[in-house]
Amino acid sequence: MVKRRSALVAWVIAPLVTLGGCATSSGVVAGPSPATETVTKSSGEVGDRPSRDAQVVEVDGYGISFELPKAWMTLDAKEVLDSSNPVFEEVAARMGMTSQQFVESIGASVLTFSITDRGAVRGFVDNVNSVGMSRSEFSDDRIKLQLATIGAKPARFEHATSAAGDVIRVPYRWRITGTTVHGVLILVDVGDAATQITVSSHAAGTADKLADRIQRSLRTTR
Repeated sequence: MVKRRSALVAWVIAPLVTLGGCATSSGVVAGPSPATETVTKSSGEVGDRPSRDAQVVEVDGYGISFELPKAWMTLDAKEVLDSSNPVFEEVAARMGMTSQQFVESIGASVLTFSITDRGAVRGFVDNVNSVGMSRSEFSDDRIKLQLATIGAKPARFEHATSAAGDVIRVPYRWRITGTTVHGVLILVDVGDAATQITVSSHAAGTADKLADRIQRSLRTTR
């Protein structure tokens, strides 16, 4: 149970941080998600140097890194979480936890947390976070179960290779407190463990483009 809750942190931290204290709107809900399917492909080759307009985010303890736009801000997630956030109660209840327990779980699990420099759109700030997870959680069925737990709707599953390891990529949509979050999960098999990078945005197209950049730039740091 503890491991499953830890893996869910990556999906729920984004709206908890960015919706709290913001005026949320109904947002625009995209059309129906395509039927869940699995696609296998290879990521493009990645050079040794980051792009000029990029910053490199390293996931400590898991030996991988990825690129984000240089202007994005990388924050300490522990400093921006607030247990009084009104969204906490709703999500914590779905997961069978108290708000305080959930805050503590997030603080212990999040490895990186970055936000866009462009501000909020429809009450949501685009962001990327990463968490570490056990190798056993690197599977389609575990991802489907975890998304179902919070009521998120996945699209097709893609399996790919990258310079950092095998990848599972899953776009999803999640309705929370009147706002629709468009996300992309990127799970990376690092051998004896896995890393989950979660892209969250106000728009599906924006989330996909950022996920493409992250996936192309994955590399090892060991």
